[in-house]
Amino acid sequence: MQVLQIINQPGPLPIKAEFNAPLDGPALLVVTSSLWTSVTHTPLQLFVALGGNQIATGQMWSNQVGTHRVLPTLFIGFSLTFGQHTLGLTLGGSGVTSDVNDIFNASLDLLTEDLLTEDLLTEDLLIGEHWRGKTGSAGGFSIEQPTAPMHV
Repeated sequence: MQVLQIINQPGPLPIKAEFNAPLDGPALLVVTSSLWTSVTHTPLQLFVALGGNQIATGQMWSNQVGTHRVLPTLFIGFSLTFGQHTLGLTLGGSGVTSDVNDIFNASLDLLTEDLLTEDLLTEDLLIGEHWRGKTGSAGGFSIEQPTAPMHV
């Protein structure tokens, strides 16, 4: 598996980063972040966009004002095309903000052909602590959430 670090920096949002995808095929984008709010009882939202199109939203509720909260890690599976791309991170929600005390990380795991062989896909493939890939029909590949957390 080839890993490409796209973003690893403090806020504030929005953040945009250009990257060059070295191949076509299935990919897994892993995004970690933290946000805070100035309003009680509000959802903290992080929007992830690829090429200007929103591909995922990370969110969690916060009942406290002014406390930096780590959002759940996002695991986003999609098909990637060869060439130049723009990844964007923006925030959403009433009173939601970020600053230099919030850290944003996005890495792209490129699932290469040698990893996606039929022999390997007959077994569960560990993607992260809480996610795993399973074979689909006709040797396809999809990312699924397990029924219970996996412990490594």
